[in-house]
Amino acid sequence: MNSFSFSLPQNIRFGRGMLDELGTVAETAKAKKAFIVSGPHLYKAGLVDRCAESLARTGISCESFTETEGNPSVETVNKATERFRESNADLIVAFGGGSPIDVAKAVAILGK
Repeated sequence: MNSFSFSLPQNIRFGRGMLDELGTVAETAKAKKAFIVSGPHLYKAGLVDRCAESLARTGISCESFTETEGNPSVETVNKATERFRESNADLIVAFGGGSPIDVAKAVAILGK
């Protein structure tokens, strides 16, 4: 196998009120457009829209992928990667638990 290396700069925030700080964090990263990776339950609860609103308050547009299932499939990762590439986003936001985080990490690697 060939050797390789990669770097994934991460900024993990957790706790009450952190969702409202998303736009400020993204602005600090000099992001122009974000790609939110989440799941259908957080989307239906309106929380992905709150992410988008926080980003919009700082002038950052976004697109989202909310089809992440528990134990994400290769097909889900491929679909999210394709949507990320089409979005031309320069920031990936993983919103949720382990599955959205796993998909977002895979998209960060494959989407370059």
